[in-house]
Amino acid sequence: ELKEDYFKAIEFYKKSLDANIANNNEKGILICYNDLGNVYRKIGEYAIALDYYKKTLDVNEKLGDKSYISTSYIYLGEVYRDLGDYSQSLSHLKKGLMYAKQVNSKRLLMLAYEELSLTFEKINNIDEALSNYKKYSTYKDSVLDEEKSNQIIEMQARYETNKKEQENELL
Repeated sequence: ELKEDYFKAIEFYKKSLDANIANNNEKGILICYNDLGNVYRKIGEYAIALDYYKKTLDVNEKLGDKSYISTSYIYLGEVYRDLGDYSQSLSHLKKGLMYAKQVNSKRLLMLAYEELSLTFEKINNIDEALSNYKKYSTYKDSVLDEEKSNQIIEMQARYETNKKEQENELL
């Protein structure tokens, strides 16, 4: 049943991709390529996922968005690890990390370090795996702290808005 849902998702993403290509919508094309890569990876079709992630990277490089370029390299690194090509995995993950540092994205840094840790673990380089895991953990804590702070600020703003609305209703 779940696999059937993935095949339906592929069908819809391909229809969306066709529409985006027809409309020359690069952002839409990019999103479809990435999502198709994600779905194919989830069903274990790594070669197809790799193809879509490479297309995603090409579009991201054309658009010049370093955050998305970082994400593309990280996803490629994950798939190469899935395929057992650890050299390519490390190469792509390190490029993803480099772009994540350039844009100073804690979320991307967290993801890159986590994936590097997992890949180093696969090749039994425990020292590098541990080093990258510690960096991942630091960024994870930082990202979670930021998310909690943002949630508190959002709740506070909602409370203040509701309070003012109630005061206005009383007038």
